[in-house]
Amino acid sequence: MPYYAIVPPGEARVMKFVTAILLNPGDAPEIERLEAVNAIGVRITRGTKSTEVWLNLLADGRMRHRNSNNTLAGWDTDACLLAVTSENGKPVRFFCANGSYLRKGDELLVDSLKKVFAVHADGKTTIY
Repeated sequence: MPYYAIVPPGEARVMKFVTAILLNPGDAPEIERLEAVNAIGVRITRGTKSTEVWLNLLADGRMRHRNSNNTLAGWDTDACLLAVTSENGKPVRFFCANGSYLRKGDELLVDSLKKVFAVHADGKTTIY
């Protein structure tokens, strides 16, 4: 059976990987690796639609009682996972996992006193 081996670039005590499972490899989207300060991510693009998925390394659960605030693609959040879907370059959908706020400039999409899972689409935010 063919298989893939994932090999880190060097020795490290902790290593994070982002994995994409393609159910139809013949019609695979374009996937780009993204990096930011204390974050890793991917941009998945097909046609005019793209989704950036970010893993906030400050909020991944390893460090307790520490500030997990980070700026991911211009969005300020303390979420562990942030996904922003854009169509023709305009953000249209947001997903925030285990976060208490999500904002960009004066635009505030999620504001909670506790960590929540939230989806913002069609002008409204749903909190889980």
